[in-house]
Amino acid sequence: MMNSKKLVDIRLPLGELEIAVLNVLWAAGESDARAVHERMNQDRKRSLNTILSTLSRLHNKRALRRWKHGRAFRYSPILGREEFFLAVLRSIAISLGDTKFIALRKALLLFCEEE
Repeated sequence: MMNSKKLVDIRLPLGELEIAVLNVLWAAGESDARAVHERMNQDRKRSLNTILSTLSRLHNKRALRRWKHGRAFRYSPILGREEFFLAVLRSIAISLGDTKFIALRKALLLFCEEE
């Protein structure tokens, strides 16, 4: 069972680049900024400073763990992909309030049926 406190600790929303960086880290498990930068540049050119800023923002939003490894920081996601998805859904449900939760549930069920 997931710790529900973890679900509310991540500061949402996250931007498109932040999600892309999380996807790289979910695939890698943990990484440093240079490795994330190299992986991200396979799809589209971005500067190392952009990746460093994004990693720092994700850490400040409590989406990543960060620790010193030599002269660089290493990063890993605090939540797995599924836990993160549930955290986003929980955030949406809370923002909509109880009366809108049924509509959200129906929309999710329709989405799942399409998959």
